[in-house]
Amino acid sequence: MKHRKRRPPRPPIWAFILLAATSTAAEDPGAEDPFGGEVEVTLIARHKTVRDASTVRVAVLFQMADEWHIYWQNPGDSGLAPEIKWTLPNGFKISKLIWPAPHRLPAEPLMMYGYDGRCLLAADVKVPRGFRGAAKIKASVSWLVCKDVCLSGKRDLSVTLNVGQQEPTVDARWKADFARHDRLMPGPSAKGAFRAIARDGRIRLAVHRAALGKKLSADPKPGFFPGVEEMLNNAAPQKVKLTDGDVFLTLTPARGGARKRLQGVFVAHTAAGRRAWRVDVPVERKKKIAAKKKETSR
Repeated sequence: MKHRKRRPPRPPIWAFILLAATSTAAEDPGAEDPFGGEVEVTLIARHKTVRDASTVRVAVLFQMADEWHIYWQNPGDSGLAPEIKWTLPNGFKISKLIWPAPHRLPAEPLMMYGYDGRCLLAADVKVPRGFRGAAKIKASVSWLVCKDVCLSGKRDLSVTLNVGQQEPTVDARWKADFARHDRLMPGPSAKGAFRAIARDGRIRLAVHRAALGKKLSADPKPGFFPGVEEMLNNAAPQKVKLTDGDVFLTLTPARGGARKRLQGVFVAHTAAGRRAWRVDVPVERKKKIAAKKKETSR
């Protein structure tokens, strides 16, 4: 894939889109996709019927053809994250997007982060108390999908929630997609699970296995995805060391990318499959650690 590296000042999006096309389709999930099969997008809901004063998860389902991909909230060295603009009935509220853990998308000498195959970008809708009837949730979705070339796209989508006093019913068509999204959604981590230490021009991320409550596998290797652009040298290899109690990742900061905190997602495989945890910890400096050791030895 032909990309240009993003470094300040950043080039406009047309600098790395080799071919661009925009589509706006009718609010019909079954409508013919004008892209020719690179990606299909559908707005779906976990439940077909819901109660008032409850929360229901909705999501944009991206279905990519083989070798095509879209991007994570931090796309990496190039690319553009999808954007979703919501239109809700009066009194309804919606959460921020819930991004599942991404994959690495190498294109030497660059490294991007994103998704291929089937992927959900979800949000939680809060239904107001006392509402009854049909509620149409609308989403204007724009994205960049890439393979050997990149295509920009846009579609206006909708899904209808039936709100009443009956028991909520799950929409069986999307049960597997939401279950997969739930498994890949970065979860919270216990206090002390992560520690970041700046040393010799690198950042060492220490992961305490017991604090995560999971037995982590060495193959495939665990990895870290930076949640902030230009925090790390994305293409630099992440050296991994596993001990009985901890996992150590050696990360390479981006040029001028030194930060006070390390924020992002740690991903590893467990007996139950691929799992992810949110990371947001201060970056400790070697001098401070040495000072603490000296003070302790007195």
